[in-house]
Amino acid sequence: MAIRKMKKLSLVALRSDAEKLVRDLTYIRSVELKPIDTPPDGLPAVLPAPVFSTESSEKKLLVDTALKLTEKYRTKKKPDTELDRTQLEDKERHVKAIDAARRVLEVDSEMKRLASEKEEVGKKLLALAPWEGLGINPASPDTTYTRTVIGVVQQSVSFDEKFSGDDMPDVYAEVVSSAGSRNYVSVTYLKTDESRVATQLARLGFTRIELDKAVTCASVSIKALNDRNAAIDAESERLREELRSLAGYSDEFKLLYDSYSLDESVEETANGLFYTSGAVLVQGWVPEHKIQTLEETLGKFECFYQLDDPKDDEEPPVLLKNGPITAPFESILALYAYPKYRAFDPTPFVAFFFCFIFGFMMQDMGYGLVLLIGCLAMIKIAKPRGTFRQMLKMFAMCGVSTIFAGALFGGFFGDLPSSFSQNMLGKGAVDISLWFSPLDNPMKMLYFSLAVGVIQVLTGIAISGYVKCKNGDVYGAFADDFCWLFIFIGGGLWFALSGVASTIALGVALAGVLMILLMSARGVKNPILRIGKGLIGLYGAINLASDILSYSRIMALSLSGAVIANVMNLLGTIAGPTPAGIILFVFMLVIGTALNLAISLLGAFVHSARLQYIEFFGKFYDEGGIPFNPLRPAEKYYVIK
Repeated sequence: MAIRKMKKLSLVALRSDAEKLVRDLTYIRSVELKPIDTPPDGLPAVLPAPVFSTESSEKKLLVDTALKLTEKYRTKKKPDTELDRTQLEDKERHVKAIDAARRVLEVDSEMKRLASEKEEVGKKLLALAPWEGLGINPASPDTTYTRTVIGVVQQSVSFDEKFSGDDMPDVYAEVVSSAGSRNYVSVTYLKTDESRVATQLARLGFTRIELDKAVTCASVSIKALNDRNAAIDAESERLREELRSLAGYSDEFKLLYDSYSLDESVEETANGLFYTSGAVLVQGWVPEHKIQTLEETLGKFECFYQLDDPKDDEEPPVLLKNGPITAPFESILALYAYPKYRAFDPTPFVAFFFCFIFGFMMQDMGYGLVLLIGCLAMIKIAKPRGTFRQMLKMFAMCGVSTIFAGALFGGFFGDLPSSFSQNMLGKGAVDISLWFSPLDNPMKMLYFSLAVGVIQVLTGIAISGYVKCKNGDVYGAFADDFCWLFIFIGGGLWFALSGVASTIALGVALAGVLMILLMSARGVKNPILRIGKGLIGLYGAINLASDILSYSRIMALSLSGAVIANVMNLLGTIAGPTPAGIILFVFMLVIGTALNLAISLLGAFVHSARLQYIEFFGKFYDEGGIPFNPLRPAEKYYVIK
């Protein structure tokens, strides 16, 4: 429940050690570099930075492309593996893998060429197929006195009928093939009748076709094209088999990808440092608890370094310090904004209230079990890392909260036990709630929701007062914050208690009112004006009441989810214990649960987060911190120890 203290690092090392220094700092994951825009006093102007090799970027692209091309041919997928530094950097062991990656690209290029050729062969076959029975040579269809043309015409056209008559030229028309409503026809006529035949063919709707002059015989060409198609398929299959063989290097491709990613990052970082003729200057931030690790690393270099506390006008990056239970809820803060370096870290409070409110918005044992088991299974099987893993842990804990709330309010996939008992078993309704059913007693649920709001809002006010006291503003803590605690707590106890205790509680509440009246107008000496501003300060009660009313959404979401689930259960059990009814029951249980769970998850997440960001953070949160982002390996496929 704190923000880790940072130290400002100032380092001077040999220019020749720059790349190795950056690499070692990357491995310890403890230093965030700060750009040096202007040269420090007494140092010469910035010299051009050394341009390190771009070979890493090129080879990274090579193995990444090879990995993508062979991924679908892998027969066995290995889980992520831990590697040490020597394994990652020993690229000499993987020379064959680099050659294999190059071969993968060559094979892929050849397969694309074959695919393009196969497409062209297919187009030629499509064009020649109707003319397979053509008896003439398309390349030289003319004789000394005759000419033959080929084309397409509607099947309804009769050449004998259209070319009959003394004034019509003599033609010989042969139907080579038919497809759909069209005939593929060859027409032979005397060359001397060229113009007359062309005119009549145009009237018939004859569309002339020109075949490739390289085709001497349609049937022979079709056979040759089919043979080439078969050869392309055989060659493509051979290349696919080669890719399957090369896919055996996939794990090495992954290792090399992470290795070259590290090299690329190191080179890019080293190129951005501040250089003189013989030295490199580094500035950055390091967490206080990582200083020993940093000093052990820097002990390997000839360098001078200095660690200083941040100045008042400096805003170091923020690294939160939370335990394994609360750390997953840092992602909720990250979605909004990190606290400033010197501000209060509310993660433990967010963890409790977000998890609690989320569960009571869902309040269903069945949905909670699905959420819990699903998240734990995802963590076990997929082995995610980073933010996604933390989010899964967070939702798993929210699943536990949902199960607890469901037990209190009797939700198990809505009212499934009751609907099943009534409609499928013919018995009475079943109430499994340990406390009460919100659908039967919505006002009680509303009061409960508002009570949660009162607790969280007052917690936010208390945190605000604590922060002010910690910063030395005790007067402000009582004038702005603790006074409201006196009013709400005293007023609540006044209603709840009786006798002397009630009188004391009323006195506490009135003391809070007096604190606002007398202390709100700081620096104002005129008593009338001071009390007047104090009265205006009491108007803040309206804002607090508005914030508390916002928590009625807990009731609204819980009721809406329960109603949807109940409707699905009614539809699923309405057909009774018949074969069709059982099928309907299973179908509606699966589909209804999936739909309602998705809707409820989205609503519970958004509205739980909204209550943290607006109603809770609005009381004390000082946002605007920049998350600590140290140099670190990419680790896309392997975890580097």
